[in-house]
Formats: sequence, C-alpha cells, structure tokens
Amino acid sequence: SNHLITVTVLHKPSKTVFNDDCLLYVDRGNMQPVLRMVSRVASLFSRLLQPGIRFHPSLMGPGLYHTGEAPLQFQRSMERLLEWDFENLCTAHNGNCIGTAKE
Repeated sequence: SNHLITVTVLHKPSKTVFNDDCLLYVDRGNMQPVLRMVSRVASLFSRLLQPGIRFHPSLMGPGLYHTGEAPLQFQRSMERLLEWDFENLCTAHNGNCIGTAKE
C-alpha cells in the first residue's frame, strides 16, 4: 500500500509554508499552455486545473493507507497545519499563493 508522504515547512519571518507534494496551487496565469492541451481531455483534469489550492490527486486513490484511521489522521494533520501563522504557500506544482493561502 502507498501513503502520501510530504514535507511541510514554515518559514516564520515570511509567514510562508513550503510544501513538496501534498498541496498544489493552480494559478490560471501559469496554466495557459496546459489548459489548451487539457481542453480536449476528461473533465476530471479540467476540475483539477481550476484556480486555487488542491490536494495532490493521489489522495483519490493510493495516497493514503487503506485503513479506517488514515483519513482522520490526514484531516488532523491538515487542521494542525492551519493553526500555523502563515499567509503564503509555495508548492512544488504550478504556483505560489501569496497573501491569501488560508482563505
């Protein structure tokens, strides 16, 4: 079985969270070439490419252990993350959310 492994770091002076692979920030401005290509592909990809913060698509499949506790453990870790004092999110995929990462 697979489990989503991620590294999340808070840089306190800049109030910035750096995340490697669990969160994606889709910025429409950075996606124009991809959106043109994906416009002919399944609607699932279209929804994934809507602007905003998303979880990595592996959460829909093998991203969590197949146990009853795994979804709740993941939820708790995301709740703890939201307790951090941050405004910005830098992700490994597509873009960075500056100033409004908790909205």
